[in-house]
Amino acid sequence: MSERHPDRVVEGLARRQHGVIDRRQALDAGLTSRMIEWRIGSGAWVRLDRGLYALATHPFTWLRQAKAAELSLPGSAVSHRAAGVIQGVPGFRPGRIDLTVEPGSSSRSSFARVHRRQLLDPIVVQGFRVTSIERMVFDLAGELGPEGVRDLVHDLVVRRVTSLEALRNEADELELLHPRGLVAVRAVLDDTHVGRMPPANELERALSAVLDDPRLPPHESQAPLPWWPDAPQRVDELVPDWRRIVEGDGRLWHTREADFQRDKARDHLAQRHGYEVTRFTYHQLVTDPEYAIGVLLDIGRHQSRAA
Repeated sequence: MSERHPDRVVEGLARRQHGVIDRRQALDAGLTSRMIEWRIGSGAWVRLDRGLYALATHPFTWLRQAKAAELSLPGSAVSHRAAGVIQGVPGFRPGRIDLTVEPGSSSRSSFARVHRRQLLDPIVVQGFRVTSIERMVFDLAGELGPEGVRDLVHDLVVRRVTSLEALRNEADELELLHPRGLVAVRAVLDDTHVGRMPPANELERALSAVLDDPRLPPHESQAPLPWWPDAPQRVDELVPDWRRIVEGDGRLWHTREADFQRDKARDHLAQRHGYEVTRFTYHQLVTDPEYAIGVLLDIGRHQSRAA
């Protein structure tokens, strides 16, 4: 038993665990079963599940629920999108909690969806056992379509949350385990367009070929700014009938973050003059031109109905 008062030991531990403590920890701190029940009965503790409690003085939060989920299955790690939330990945918001446990472990939790698969060295962040960012990518890839996987990898690399090298290393580690998302992420990492800048004329041809579709209205390639025709700047494509600018984006991933604010300011300038901007990536234009055509056709239909 600790030389400190058991309640102080419990409170200190609970603070580090977002207000949650399990029965084993309470007993190790020096409380007895009767003392635990008394604290529940008095309202000082809240019973979350069998052998799992929260101190009433700590507010209900998503982090509290996530920690309760982790403690409900010893040896588990918070995974999937929830792991990204805990690690502060931009754009990830609290929602469903996922846990990963080793094969053969219990997979029942009142707090989370549970996955059985080899964990491969989870890390500790904010007092949680969580899967790494790289493992999170492969876990989520098993639930996303090809474009979703590409967007996820692109966003994390651009934001420097991870790197292509780190993802390739993780793919090598997972090779023998054959996780669901391995093939999808490998396809993105092996894409010959990732990490290279396509020639400008190659990008222009791809974009022009999309806009040459007979279902779309006439377009002007490398058109001057409609509101400032004498300016040296040009837009990739202008669709005058729709007052729409269409741009092709072929920059390297590591340069896109630096250009993001400039692109936004340029788009806002167009909008201030009554023009909207639609952007397509080089990958979209080359591998799935029908997608780009479909987007533009839908835009045109909506504009016709609004007119």
